[in-house]
Amino acid sequence: MIDQQTWIRGLTLLCQHYQRQILDEVALMWKQYLDERLTTAEFEQAVKVIILESRYFPTAKELVEAVKGDRELLAAAEWSLCHKQASRGDRDPVVGLSPKGQTALYLIGGLSKIAASTAEEATWQRKEFIRFWMAASDEFTQAPGLPQAKPTQVEVAPMPESIRQQLEELSKKVAANGRKIK
Repeated sequence: MIDQQTWIRGLTLLCQHYQRQILDEVALMWKQYLDERLTTAEFEQAVKVIILESRYFPTAKELVEAVKGDRELLAAAEWSLCHKQASRGDRDPVVGLSPKGQTALYLIGGLSKIAASTAEEATWQRKEFIRFWMAASDEFTQAPGLPQAKPTQVEVAPMPESIRQQLEELSKKVAANGRKIK
C-alpha cells in the first residue's frame, strides 16, 4: 500500500511534469490499482523512472512495469529457461525459476513433456506457460501437492552382475542387427 503523502507528491509531480490534469475518480482508480501492486518505495521509483525515461504521461500499468518489468516478457524469459533446460535433457529443477514459473511449468506437464514435444507443440506449451504464469498470484509460495523446487538426493543400489551381463548381451545383439555373434 502506498503512503498517502507519497501518493499525492508522486501524482502531483507526474501531472506537473507532463502538464496534465487527472480527474479525482481516475486518481482513485489508479490508487486502488497501484496499492495492490506497488509498495511506497516502488511507487517512488516508478515515478522517477517514468519521468526520466518516458516522453508521455504514463498509464497505471506502465508505472508498475517501470519497476517490475513487463509481466509477459518476464514470463517469456522464464519459459526460455525451462525450454533450454528441457532441450538439454536436464530434469533437475530449473535454477532461477520464480514460484509463478514453477507453477506454470507444473501445470503444462513439466520438463519431460517439453522435451518430448514437437516444435508446434512447444509453441502451444509456451503460450500456456505464459498464460498460467500471468494468472498465478505474486504472493504464491508453494501450493500443496506441487513438487518442491529443491533437488532431492536419490541413492541407487548397484546393478546386480547377472542383470549387467544380460544387458551387455542384449546390446551386442542389437549392435549386430540380428546377425549371429561368434
